[in-house]
Amino acid sequence: MKSALSLERDVPLQPLNTFGVSGQIDQLLRVQSFAGFDRPELYDFLRDPACLVLGGGSNLLFVQPPRRAVRIEHRYQSVEREEGRFVWLRVGGGCPWPELVEECTQRGWFGLENLALIPGTAGAAPIQNIGAYGVELVEVLEAVVVRERATGAEVRLPASACGLGYRSSRFKTEWRGRYLIESIVLRLSREPRVKLNYAALAQALPDGEMATPRDAFEAVCRIRRSKLPDPAEVGSAGSFFQNPLVPASTAEALRRDWPDLVAYPQPDGRVKLAAGWLIDRCGLRGLRRGDAGTWPAQALVVVNYGGATGAQIWQLAQEIQAAVAARFGVCLEPEVQVWH
Repeated sequence: MKSALSLERDVPLQPLNTFGVSGQIDQLLRVQSFAGFDRPELYDFLRDPACLVLGGGSNLLFVQPPRRAVRIEHRYQSVEREEGRFVWLRVGGGCPWPELVEECTQRGWFGLENLALIPGTAGAAPIQNIGAYGVELVEVLEAVVVRERATGAEVRLPASACGLGYRSSRFKTEWRGRYLIESIVLRLSREPRVKLNYAALAQALPDGEMATPRDAFEAVCRIRRSKLPDPAEVGSAGSFFQNPLVPASTAEALRRDWPDLVAYPQPDGRVKLAAGWLIDRCGLRGLRRGDAGTWPAQALVVVNYGGATGAQIWQLAQEIQAAVAARFGVCLEPEVQVWH
């Protein structure tokens, strides 16, 4: 039986990040459970600003390896309660997200199908407020159970307190470095409603009213596999940049020069532009700089063809930012966390 907490030294970085960037972590604390997490000797380790919290390493680019890291690996699941058509499921932070979505769909607990195959862990999901194909985590997230890095104290935060927005949360801003995410609580439904407001998914399921959540799950898997590389074969972190939000006037001005501009009006009056379209129109889809490149099937995905360093990948990403800014006057922000 594994110890609940184990400290390892001189740990290879490559297996711990989906970009496949090489390096070495001086000290890695693995957390298989939070039993015994009140040990005072842990807190100096966790309070160190050079200590990185790792999940699946699927949203990270290492320009430099971290000196210290803590990896949340516990993956339990438990039903907190059931009421009417809803099930409240508590999931350990180390649970792999793709496995969780598939299992919930099989068990008839719905709401996650459109988020199929997003790499990473359950604990990382609220940090980014992950989203895909017309659904965001905030729609099903009930609460986040965290541990304070300074004291080990457990705190249950309602989803409404976490500042979840487009690929953002307070865990990325004012709470950065304050908490470890122990688990999340999801409110899932037994009612098989399918959300098909995303064009590509609706096209993949032409008999929309007859589609089941399982149909949606399988369609999302097919679409993602057709556009994105398998990290086991080609290193990547999925979409590298956020889709930029711009004023409606900016989108209107761009559309005059680019009638095929891909843009989505938002409830707050702004417009979300498709970052992949912007990069593609700069002629950068399939670009390669040594072993760093953009994926031929989706310009938004930056890849490592084998031997690229984190610095080389970051240099390519900055080249993409400069090209989009020069052509469209739009700033692309990384969705991926860049660790220097």
